[in-house]
Amino acid sequence: MNFTLIERLLILSVFLLGSHCQGQHQEKSYASQKEFYEKRVQQYLLKDESIRGMFAISDSGITLYREVPIVKEKDTKATKSTDAAKKNKATKTKKEVEYHLPWQKLDIFKRLVIANPIETYEMYQRQKLPTGAMDVRRPRRFRVQTNSAQPLKGLRVALDPGHMAGSLEMAKKERKFVDITLKSGKRLSFYESKLAWYTCAVLADMLKEKGAEVRLTRNRFDLMALDSTYQQVFANYQKQQKKEGKTIKSWQKWPTFFKKFRKADFIARADKINQFQPHLTMIVHYNVDGSNAPWNKTTKQNHSMAFVSGSFMKNELSKTEHRFNFLRLLLTQDIEQSIDFSAEVLKAINKKLRIPTLPTQNNQPFIDRACMTTQQTGVYARNLSMARKVYGTLCFIEPLYQENEKEILKLAKNDYDYQGKKIPKRVVEVAEAYFDGIMAYLKK
Repeated sequence: MNFTLIERLLILSVFLLGSHCQGQHQEKSYASQKEFYEKRVQQYLLKDESIRGMFAISDSGITLYREVPIVKEKDTKATKSTDAAKKNKATKTKKEVEYHLPWQKLDIFKRLVIANPIETYEMYQRQKLPTGAMDVRRPRRFRVQTNSAQPLKGLRVALDPGHMAGSLEMAKKERKFVDITLKSGKRLSFYESKLAWYTCAVLADMLKEKGAEVRLTRNRFDLMALDSTYQQVFANYQKQQKKEGKTIKSWQKWPTFFKKFRKADFIARADKINQFQPHLTMIVHYNVDGSNAPWNKTTKQNHSMAFVSGSFMKNELSKTEHRFNFLRLLLTQDIEQSIDFSAEVLKAINKKLRIPTLPTQNNQPFIDRACMTTQQTGVYARNLSMARKVYGTLCFIEPLYQENEKEILKLAKNDYDYQGKKIPKRVVEVAEAYFDGIMAYLKK
Protein backbone atom coordinates (compact mmCIF):
# COMPACT_ATOMS: atom_id res chain seq x y z
CA MET A 1 0.00 0.00 0.00
CA ASN A 2 1.44 3.34 -1.09
CA PHE A 3 0.87 6.51 0.98
CA THR A 4 1.39 10.05 -0.19
CA LEU A 5 3.74 12.27 1.78
CA ILE A 6 0.79 14.13 3.33
CA GLU A 7 -0.85 10.84 4.39
CA ARG A 8 2.39 9.68 5.97
CA LEU A 9 2.72 12.94 7.91
CA LEU A 10 -0.88 12.63 9.13
CA ILE A 11 -0.29 9.05 10.35
CA LEU A 12 2.91 10.10 12.11
CA SER A 13 1.20 13.06 13.82
CA VAL A 14 -1.65 10.85 15.06
CA PHE A 15 0.87 8.35 16.44
CA LEU A 16 2.89 11.06 18.19
CA LEU A 17 -0.26 12.67 19.60
CA GLY A 18 -1.38 9.31 21.00
CA SER A 19 2.00 8.68 22.55
CA HIS A 20 2.01 12.16 24.06
CA CYS A 21 -1.47 11.70 25.55
CA GLN A 22 -0.49 8.31 26.92
CA GLY A 23 2.61 9.83 28.50
CA GLN A 24 0.55 12.66 29.97
CA HIS A 25 -1.95 10.16 31.42
CA GLN A 26 0.88 8.09 32.91
CA GLU A 27 2.53 11.16 34.43
CA LYS A 28 -0.82 12.23 35.87
CA SER A 29 -1.40 8.83 37.51
CA TYR A 30 2.12 8.83 38.97
CA ALA A 31 1.54 12.35 40.28
CA SER A 32 -1.44 11.10 42.26
CA GLN A 33 0.64 8.24 43.67
CA LYS A 34 3.41 10.65 44.58
CA GLU A 35 0.93 12.87 46.42
CA PHE A 36 -0.66 9.88 48.19
CA TYR A 37 2.63 8.55 49.58
CA GLU A 38 3.86 11.99 50.58
CA LYS A 39 0.73 12.33 52.71
CA ARG A 40 1.37 8.92 54.30
CA VAL A 41 4.91 9.94 55.18
CA GLN A 42 3.62 13.06 56.92
CA GLN A 43 0.78 11.21 58.63
CA TYR A 44 2.62 8.24 60.15
CA LEU A 45 6.35 8.12 59.43
CA LEU A 46 8.17 11.45 59.53
CA LYS A 47 8.70 12.64 63.10
CA ASP A 48 11.94 14.52 62.45
CA GLU A 49 12.66 16.45 59.25
CA SER A 50 16.36 15.54 59.52
CA ILE A 51 15.67 12.10 58.03
CA ARG A 52 14.03 13.48 54.88
CA GLY A 53 17.34 13.37 53.06
CA MET A 54 17.40 9.57 53.40
CA PHE A 55 14.45 9.02 51.05
CA ALA A 56 12.80 10.66 48.06
CA ILE A 57 9.36 10.38 46.49
CA SER A 58 9.86 11.70 42.97
CA ASP A 59 8.38 11.57 39.48
CA SER A 60 10.33 8.36 38.82
CA GLY A 61 9.43 6.45 42.00
CA ILE A 62 10.50 5.98 45.62
CA THR A 63 14.20 6.02 46.51
CA LEU A 64 15.98 5.06 49.73
CA TYR A 65 19.52 6.30 50.37
CA ARG A 66 22.39 5.11 52.54
CA GLU A 67 25.44 6.97 53.75
CA VAL A 68 28.87 5.65 52.79
CA PRO A 69 32.33 6.99 53.66
CA ILE A 70 34.09 9.15 51.11
CA VAL A 71 37.19 7.17 50.21
CA LYS A 72 40.33 8.79 48.87
CA GLU A 73 42.99 6.90 46.97
CA LYS A 74 45.49 7.30 49.83
CA ASP A 75 43.06 5.93 52.42
CA THR A 76 43.85 2.53 53.87
CA LYS A 77 41.59 -0.44 53.38
CA ALA A 78 40.39 -0.15 56.97
CA THR A 79 38.92 3.30 56.41
CA LYS A 80 37.00 2.07 53.41
CA SER A 81 34.53 0.10 55.49
CA THR A 82 31.32 1.53 56.89
CA ASP A 83 32.22 0.18 60.33
CA ALA A 84 35.47 2.12 60.30
CA ALA A 85 33.56 5.23 59.30
CA LYS A 86 31.32 4.84 62.31
CA LYS A 87 34.32 4.58 64.62
CA ASN A 88 35.93 7.64 63.11
CA LYS A 89 33.35 10.40 63.49
CA ALA A 90 35.53 12.75 61.47
CA THR A 91 35.14 10.55 58.39
CA LYS A 92 33.11 12.35 55.74
CA THR A 93 30.23 10.52 54.13
CA LYS A 94 28.14 10.83 51.01
CA LYS A 95 24.72 9.54 50.08
CA GLU A 96 24.21 6.89 47.47
CA VAL A 97 21.10 5.10 46.25
CA GLU A 98 20.40 1.94 48.23
CA TYR A 99 17.13 1.03 46.53
CA HIS A 100 15.01 2.66 43.83
CA LEU A 101 11.46 1.45 43.29
CA PRO A 102 10.03 2.77 39.99
CA TRP A 103 6.31 3.52 39.92
CA GLN A 104 5.91 0.82 37.27
CA LYS A 105 7.09 -1.81 39.78
CA LEU A 106 5.31 -0.43 42.83
CA ASP A 107 2.16 -2.55 42.64
CA ILE A 108 3.94 -5.90 42.37
CA PHE A 109 6.46 -4.88 45.07
CA LYS A 110 3.60 -3.89 47.36
CA ARG A 111 1.79 -7.19 46.83
CA LEU A 112 5.02 -9.12 47.39
CA VAL A 113 5.90 -7.30 50.63
CA ILE A 114 2.41 -8.08 51.96
CA ALA A 115 2.53 -11.75 50.93
CA ASN A 116 6.17 -12.45 51.79
CA PRO A 117 8.03 -9.64 53.58
CA ILE A 118 10.97 -11.91 54.47
CA GLU A 119 11.67 -12.69 50.80
CA THR A 120 11.10 -9.04 49.88
CA TYR A 121 13.68 -7.89 52.43
CA GLU A 122 16.23 -10.29 50.91
CA MET A 123 15.42 -8.86 47.48
CA TYR A 124 15.80 -5.33 48.83
CA GLN A 125 19.23 -6.15 50.26
CA ARG A 126 20.32 -7.47 46.84
CA GLN A 127 18.93 -4.30 45.21
CA LYS A 128 16.72 -6.41 42.97
CA LEU A 129 13.30 -5.48 41.61
CA PRO A 130 10.34 -7.90 41.59
CA THR A 131 9.26 -9.64 38.40
CA GLY A 132 5.83 -10.65 37.19
CA ALA A 133 6.74 -14.32 37.66
CA MET A 134 6.87 -14.04 41.46
CA ASP A 135 4.17 -15.56 43.65
CA VAL A 136 2.39 -12.53 45.08
CA ARG A 137 -0.90 -14.02 46.24
CA ARG A 138 -2.32 -12.04 49.14
CA PRO A 139 -2.72 -13.90 52.44
CA ARG A 140 -6.34 -14.38 53.38
CA ARG A 141 -7.68 -12.44 56.33
CA PHE A 142 -8.85 -14.69 59.15
CA ARG A 143 -12.57 -14.94 59.76
CA VAL A 144 -14.08 -16.13 63.04
CA GLN A 145 -15.84 -19.47 62.54
CA THR A 146 -19.27 -18.82 63.98
CA ASN A 147 -21.34 -21.67 65.45
CA SER A 148 -18.18 -23.61 66.27
CA ALA A 149 -16.71 -24.85 69.56
CA GLN A 150 -13.35 -23.63 68.24
CA PRO A 151 -14.13 -20.35 66.49
CA LEU A 152 -10.43 -19.42 66.26
CA LYS A 153 -9.25 -22.59 64.52
CA GLY A 154 -6.69 -21.58 61.90
CA LEU A 155 -5.81 -18.31 63.62
CA ARG A 156 -2.12 -17.71 64.37
CA VAL A 157 -1.30 -15.33 67.22
CA ALA A 158 2.19 -14.33 68.34
CA LEU A 159 2.67 -13.10 71.90
CA ASP A 160 5.82 -11.26 72.91
CA PRO A 161 6.16 -10.79 76.69
CA GLY A 162 8.43 -7.81 77.17
CA HIS A 163 11.85 -7.89 78.87
CA MET A 164 13.76 -10.86 80.26
CA ALA A 165 14.60 -10.53 83.97
CA GLY A 166 14.27 -13.73 85.98
CA SER A 167 14.68 -12.02 89.34
CA LEU A 168 14.19 -8.65 91.00
CA GLU A 169 17.97 -8.19 91.06
CA MET A 170 18.17 -8.67 87.30
CA ALA A 171 15.10 -6.47 86.79
CA LYS A 172 16.83 -3.64 88.64
CA LYS A 173 19.75 -3.89 86.23
CA GLU A 174 17.26 -3.92 83.36
CA ARG A 175 15.52 -0.95 85.03
CA LYS A 176 12.11 -2.57 84.67
CA PHE A 177 10.83 -3.04 88.20
CA VAL A 178 8.73 -1.55 90.99
CA ASP A 179 10.16 -1.36 94.52
CA ILE A 180 8.24 1.14 96.64
CA THR A 181 7.73 1.56 100.37
CA LEU A 182 4.22 2.82 101.09
CA LYS A 183 3.40 5.47 103.69
CA SER A 184 2.26 2.63 105.94
CA GLY A 185 5.81 1.28 105.89
CA LYS A 186 4.90 -1.74 103.75
CA ARG A 187 7.38 -2.47 100.97
CA LEU A 188 6.03 -3.76 97.66
CA SER A 189 8.19 -5.07 94.83
CA PHE A 190 7.70 -6.93 91.55
CA TYR A 191 9.06 -6.75 88.01
CA GLU A 192 7.64 -6.28 84.54
CA SER A 193 9.23 -9.31 82.86
CA LYS A 194 7.34 -11.72 85.11
CA LEU A 195 4.04 -9.85 84.87
CA ALA A 196 4.24 -9.73 81.07
CA TRP A 197 5.15 -13.40 80.72
CA TYR A 198 2.32 -14.70 82.89
CA THR A 199 -0.13 -12.37 81.14
CA CYS A 200 0.89 -13.93 77.82
CA ALA A 201 0.80 -17.48 79.22
CA VAL A 202 -2.77 -17.03 80.50
CA LEU A 203 -3.86 -15.35 77.25
CA ALA A 204 -2.28 -18.17 75.22
CA ASP A 205 -4.36 -20.72 77.13
CA MET A 206 -7.55 -18.80 76.38
CA LEU A 207 -6.75 -18.54 72.68
CA LYS A 208 -5.72 -22.19 72.35
CA GLU A 209 -8.94 -23.30 74.01
CA LYS A 210 -10.81 -21.59 71.16
CA GLY A 211 -8.66 -23.29 68.52
CA ALA A 212 -5.94 -20.72 67.84
CA GLU A 213 -2.28 -21.58 67.29
CA VAL A 214 -0.16 -19.44 69.62
CA ARG A 215 3.57 -18.82 69.85
CA LEU A 216 5.37 -17.06 72.71
CA THR A 217 8.76 -15.52 72.04
CA ARG A 218 9.96 -16.53 75.53
CA ASN A 219 9.34 -20.05 76.80
CA ARG A 220 9.77 -19.09 80.48
CA PHE A 221 9.52 -15.79 82.30
CA ASP A 222 13.24 -15.91 83.17
CA LEU A 223 14.43 -16.70 79.63
CA MET A 224 15.52 -14.43 76.82
CA ALA A 225 14.15 -15.07 73.35
CA LEU A 226 17.54 -16.73 72.78
CA ASP A 227 16.15 -19.58 74.97
CA SER A 228 18.75 -19.00 77.69
CA THR A 229 18.93 -16.78 80.73
CA TYR A 230 20.95 -13.60 80.48
CA GLN A 231 23.44 -15.07 82.95
CA GLN A 232 23.97 -18.14 80.72
CA VAL A 233 24.39 -16.04 77.60
CA PHE A 234 26.82 -13.71 79.36
CA ALA A 235 28.84 -16.63 80.80
CA ASN A 236 29.23 -18.10 77.30
CA TYR A 237 30.28 -14.69 76.00
CA GLN A 238 32.90 -14.39 78.76
CA LYS A 239 34.34 -17.80 77.85
CA GLN A 240 34.52 -16.80 74.21
CA GLN A 241 36.27 -13.54 75.07
CA LYS A 242 38.70 -15.36 77.36
CA LYS A 243 39.69 -17.71 74.53
CA GLU A 244 40.49 -14.64 72.47
CA GLY A 245 42.64 -13.29 75.28
CA LYS A 246 40.16 -10.59 76.29
CA THR A 247 38.71 -9.89 79.74
CA ILE A 248 35.48 -8.17 80.70
CA LYS A 249 35.73 -5.88 83.69
CA SER A 250 32.79 -5.52 86.08
CA TRP A 251 31.91 -2.03 84.86
CA GLN A 252 31.63 -3.35 81.30
CA LYS A 253 29.02 -6.01 82.08
CA TRP A 254 25.88 -3.94 81.83
CA PRO A 255 26.89 -1.83 78.79
CA THR A 256 27.63 -5.15 77.08
CA PHE A 257 24.02 -6.18 77.70
CA PHE A 258 22.64 -3.08 76.03
CA LYS A 259 25.03 -3.17 73.08
CA LYS A 260 25.04 -6.87 72.34
CA PHE A 261 22.53 -9.07 74.09
CA ARG A 262 19.46 -6.86 74.13
CA LYS A 263 19.89 -6.22 70.41
CA ALA A 264 20.33 -9.95 69.79
CA ASP A 265 17.25 -10.62 71.92
CA PHE A 266 15.12 -8.20 69.88
CA ILE A 267 16.27 -9.84 66.65
CA ALA A 268 15.47 -13.31 68.00
CA ARG A 269 12.00 -12.20 69.09
CA ALA A 270 11.20 -10.62 65.73
CA ASP A 271 12.57 -13.60 63.79
CA LYS A 272 10.42 -16.03 65.80
CA ILE A 273 7.34 -13.94 65.11
CA ASN A 274 7.98 -13.29 61.43
CA GLN A 275 8.81 -16.94 60.68
CA PHE A 276 5.52 -17.90 62.37
CA GLN A 277 3.61 -15.53 60.03
CA PRO A 278 0.89 -14.67 62.56
CA HIS A 279 -2.41 -13.03 61.74
CA LEU A 280 -2.02 -10.93 64.90
CA THR A 281 0.86 -10.04 67.21
CA MET A 282 0.62 -8.66 70.73
CA ILE A 283 3.75 -7.13 72.25
CA VAL A 284 2.93 -7.11 75.95
CA HIS A 285 4.38 -4.65 78.45
CA TYR A 286 3.37 -2.92 81.68
CA ASN A 287 3.86 0.82 81.99
CA VAL A 288 4.79 3.41 84.61
CA ASP A 289 3.62 7.00 84.89
CA GLY A 290 6.15 8.99 82.88
CA SER A 291 5.46 12.10 84.96
CA ASN A 292 6.22 10.22 88.22
CA ALA A 293 9.97 9.68 87.74
CA PRO A 294 12.07 8.33 89.46
CA TRP A 295 9.18 6.05 90.44
CA ASN A 296 9.95 5.80 94.15
CA LYS A 297 6.38 6.69 95.13
CA THR A 298 2.88 5.79 93.99
CA THR A 299 0.78 7.84 91.56
CA LYS A 300 -2.92 8.56 91.35
CA GLN A 301 -2.81 8.51 87.55
CA ASN A 302 -3.64 5.37 85.59
CA HIS A 303 -3.98 5.09 81.81
CA SER A 304 -3.73 2.54 79.03
CA MET A 305 -2.11 3.22 75.68
CA ALA A 306 -0.91 1.32 72.62
CA PHE A 307 1.79 1.81 70.02
CA VAL A 308 2.08 0.88 66.35
CA SER A 309 4.95 1.30 63.89
CA GLY A 310 6.04 4.68 62.54
CA SER A 311 7.30 8.05 63.83
CA PHE A 312 10.92 7.79 62.64
CA MET A 313 13.22 10.23 64.44
CA LYS A 314 16.73 11.58 63.89
CA ASN A 315 19.24 8.90 62.79
CA GLU A 316 16.49 6.26 62.63
CA LEU A 317 17.02 5.60 58.92
CA SER A 318 20.69 4.81 59.47
CA LYS A 319 20.48 1.05 58.86
CA THR A 320 19.28 -1.13 55.99
CA GLU A 321 16.63 -2.80 58.16
CA HIS A 322 15.28 0.62 59.20
CA ARG A 323 15.02 1.80 55.60
CA PHE A 324 13.35 -1.38 54.35
CA ASN A 325 10.75 -1.25 57.10
CA PHE A 326 10.17 2.44 56.39
CA LEU A 327 9.37 1.46 52.78
CA ARG A 328 7.23 -1.51 53.88
CA LEU A 329 5.19 0.64 56.25
CA LEU A 330 4.82 3.31 53.59
CA LEU A 331 3.39 0.88 51.03
CA THR A 332 1.23 -1.47 53.13
CA GLN A 333 -1.78 -1.11 55.42
CA ASP A 334 0.12 -2.60 58.38
CA ILE A 335 -0.09 0.66 60.33
CA GLU A 336 -3.82 1.21 59.73
CA GLN A 337 -4.71 -2.39 60.58
CA SER A 338 -2.56 -2.20 63.72
CA ILE A 339 -4.33 1.00 64.74
CA ASP A 340 -7.74 -0.68 64.38
CA PHE A 341 -6.58 -3.73 66.34
CA SER A 342 -5.02 -1.64 69.10
CA ALA A 343 -8.16 0.49 69.42
CA GLU A 344 -10.26 -2.63 70.10
CA VAL A 345 -7.79 -3.79 72.75
CA LEU A 346 -7.94 -0.39 74.47
CA LYS A 347 -11.74 -0.47 74.42
CA ALA A 348 -11.69 -3.89 76.07
CA ILE A 349 -9.26 -2.66 78.75
CA ASN A 350 -11.51 0.28 79.49
CA LYS A 351 -14.62 -1.89 79.65
CA LYS A 352 -13.24 -4.80 81.68
CA LEU A 353 -10.55 -3.17 83.83
CA ARG A 354 -12.07 0.32 84.13
CA ILE A 355 -8.75 1.89 83.12
CA PRO A 356 -9.17 5.04 81.01
CA THR A 357 -7.35 5.42 77.72
CA LEU A 358 -4.61 8.07 77.70
CA PRO A 359 -6.29 11.29 76.52
CA THR A 360 -4.88 13.46 73.75
CA GLN A 361 -3.96 16.13 76.29
CA ASN A 362 -1.65 14.40 78.77
CA ASN A 363 1.51 14.87 80.82
CA GLN A 364 3.50 11.88 79.52
CA PRO A 365 6.78 13.46 78.29
CA PHE A 366 7.69 10.82 75.70
CA ILE A 367 4.46 11.27 73.73
CA ASP A 368 5.36 14.66 72.23
CA ARG A 369 9.04 13.74 72.02
CA ALA A 370 8.82 10.38 70.24
CA CYS A 371 5.26 9.72 69.03
CA MET A 372 2.80 10.74 66.33
CA THR A 373 -0.92 10.73 67.01
CA THR A 374 -3.34 8.55 65.04
CA GLN A 375 -7.08 8.79 64.42
CA GLN A 376 -7.68 6.58 67.48
CA THR A 377 -7.29 8.11 70.94
CA GLY A 378 -4.55 6.41 72.93
CA VAL A 379 -2.96 4.74 69.89
CA TYR A 380 0.35 6.28 68.84
CA ALA A 381 2.85 5.66 66.07
CA ARG A 382 6.28 5.16 67.63
CA ASN A 383 9.49 3.69 66.24
CA LEU A 384 9.99 1.02 68.90
CA SER A 385 12.33 -1.79 67.80
CA MET A 386 9.76 -4.57 68.08
CA ALA A 387 6.96 -2.54 66.53
CA ARG A 388 9.21 -1.82 63.53
CA LYS A 389 10.77 -5.26 63.09
CA VAL A 390 7.56 -7.31 63.33
CA TYR A 391 5.61 -7.66 60.08
CA GLY A 392 1.83 -7.47 59.86
CA THR A 393 -0.91 -6.41 62.26
CA LEU A 394 0.29 -5.77 65.82
CA CYS A 395 -0.54 -4.11 69.11
CA PHE A 396 2.27 -2.93 71.41
CA ILE A 397 0.20 -2.63 74.56
CA GLU A 398 0.75 -0.77 77.84
CA PRO A 399 -2.41 -1.48 79.90
CA LEU A 400 -1.78 0.42 83.14
CA TYR A 401 0.69 2.21 85.41
CA GLN A 402 2.32 -0.33 87.71
CA GLU A 403 2.97 2.18 90.50
CA ASN A 404 -0.63 3.46 90.52
CA GLU A 405 -1.81 3.52 94.15
CA LYS A 406 -4.43 0.81 93.48
CA GLU A 407 -2.65 -1.23 90.81
CA ILE A 408 0.49 -1.68 92.90
CA LEU A 409 -1.53 -3.49 95.58
CA LYS A 410 -3.10 -5.81 93.01
CA LEU A 411 0.13 -6.55 91.14
CA ALA A 412 2.09 -7.28 94.32
CA LYS A 413 -0.53 -9.75 95.54
CA ASN A 414 -0.05 -13.36 94.38
CA ASP A 415 -3.65 -14.43 94.84
CA TYR A 416 -4.30 -16.70 91.84
CA ASP A 417 -3.28 -20.34 91.28
CA TYR A 418 -1.84 -20.91 87.82
CA GLN A 419 -0.38 -24.32 87.02
CA GLY A 420 1.00 -24.73 90.54
CA LYS A 421 2.30 -21.16 90.75
CA LYS A 422 0.90 -18.21 92.65
CA ILE A 423 0.50 -15.17 90.41
CA PRO A 424 -1.42 -11.88 90.68
CA LYS A 425 -5.07 -12.20 89.74
CA ARG A 426 -4.68 -8.80 88.10
CA VAL A 427 -2.56 -10.23 85.26
CA VAL A 428 -5.33 -12.78 84.60
CA GLU A 429 -7.84 -9.94 84.36
CA VAL A 430 -5.54 -8.11 81.96
CA ALA A 431 -5.23 -11.26 79.82
CA GLU A 432 -9.02 -11.57 79.75
CA ALA A 433 -9.30 -7.99 78.50
CA TYR A 434 -6.78 -8.75 75.74
CA PHE A 435 -8.79 -11.81 74.72
CA ASP A 436 -11.95 -9.70 74.50
CA GLY A 437 -10.10 -7.13 72.39
CA ILE A 438 -8.82 -9.79 69.99
CA MET A 439 -12.31 -11.26 69.57
CA ALA A 440 -13.84 -7.82 68.98
CA TYR A 441 -11.27 -7.03 66.27
CA LEU A 442 -11.71 -10.37 64.50
CA LYS A 443 -15.49 -9.96 64.43
CA LYS A 444 -15.34 -6.52 62.77
